[in-house]
Amino acid sequence: MAQSFSAHDTIFLKAYYLMKEGYILKKMVGVLSLVILSLFLTACGNKVTTEDLKARDWQMDMKENEEEINFRVSFSDHIMTWTPDMSSMKSEATNEWEKMGEDLGKQIAENIKYKVEYELKGKTIHLIEEDLKLDNDYAIKKDGENIVLTPDEKDAQKLVLIPYSKKASTKDSSTTSTSSSSEERKTVNLSKIIEQFKKDGLEVNDPRKMTKDDYESAPLKAKNGMIFDVQMGSDGEYQNARIFSFKTIDDLNDTKKYYDDLGKESSMTFSYTAANEDKLVLMQFNGDLPKEVVDKYVDNADLTLTPVSFDTSSQDTQVDNTNSSTDTASPEQQQTQQEQTARQQDQAQQTQDQQQQANQQTQQDQQQSDTQNDANAQYGTVQPGEGPQQIAGRYGISVDELFDSNGMNADSYYFEPGQQIKVK
Repeated sequence: MAQSFSAHDTIFLKAYYLMKEGYILKKMVGVLSLVILSLFLTACGNKVTTEDLKARDWQMDMKENEEEINFRVSFSDHIMTWTPDMSSMKSEATNEWEKMGEDLGKQIAENIKYKVEYELKGKTIHLIEEDLKLDNDYAIKKDGENIVLTPDEKDAQKLVLIPYSKKASTKDSSTTSTSSSSEERKTVNLSKIIEQFKKDGLEVNDPRKMTKDDYESAPLKAKNGMIFDVQMGSDGEYQNARIFSFKTIDDLNDTKKYYDDLGKESSMTFSYTAANEDKLVLMQFNGDLPKEVVDKYVDNADLTLTPVSFDTSSQDTQVDNTNSSTDTASPEQQQTQQEQTARQQDQAQQTQDQQQQANQQTQQDQQQSDTQNDANAQYGTVQPGEGPQQIAGRYGISVDELFDSNGMNADSYYFEPGQQIKVK
């Protein structure tokens, strides 16, 4: 039986189909919109802006002659700056002098800057550099945190900019990974230690900062160094005492070893050393100083004295000990000891005589030199109304030379007409 629809049913069916077609159309438009939005976001996400380039420093790794060379790259509004980053270069130095040369070379290289003008247009960056004849276009895009520059020319090199992070050199890495023996620490104030010596009544004459000459052949590894004089007795000669501060225990040990090794080679070059490894402080004393004097400074500065393999007591003490032991020795032993004492005294007397002869010869040489200088000297006469400038000008010398020749200075001089003065 055929089904018949009324006019009312027909209107309802038409409305239903129109609504259904409208729903499908909306769904298709929605899907298409998502696809277009996805493509748009992808394109925008890969696009590089000037602000992206300026936001941080970049590094560019390149290889040349099988050695890695890093460049640090930074951007301004229209300038790209390349700077060699030498922190990752491996050291090939075999001694301290070569290491100093390498460090100097790195400092010079890191001050070299290459500047290249750039223009950023959409997805292309144009590099311009007249001296290098650089005039290239690169496609530029983001690759995660990196920025990739792909050249238009086939023979040109692709460039990848990576967020910059300074690399530790091989030597630095090994130093960091080793024990804390190489760890740098805050250095001690040497002036305070010397001031404490003075407060506690210890002798400190002419304290001063060490110069290159004061180090002599010792390794220049101390952060700071000071030197002062200690007198041997009330009328004895002055002997040096040095005090050093270091940044690492390795530097302290190298310097201490230098002085200790000298002492092993000869008694003439022997010196006392004492150190505090926690404070990274080292003291070195002239070997002619009595050990009991050295002990006072060592104890005051809380140092540990390096043991020595011989008797450090004075000769007089040794003679007294010999005499005391003679009382209990056999006649043969007493005679042997007396002969040894006599030989020691003879050797000491010979050394003293040789020193006196050397001093006399030095005095004679000085007197001959002074006499020769006096013979070659030229004198002049002060004229009325003349002062230092007029006298010096008349004889063609400087005022300082005039003062030096006559034992005067700018604060203390006296000239009067007719006075004889040395002018050469």
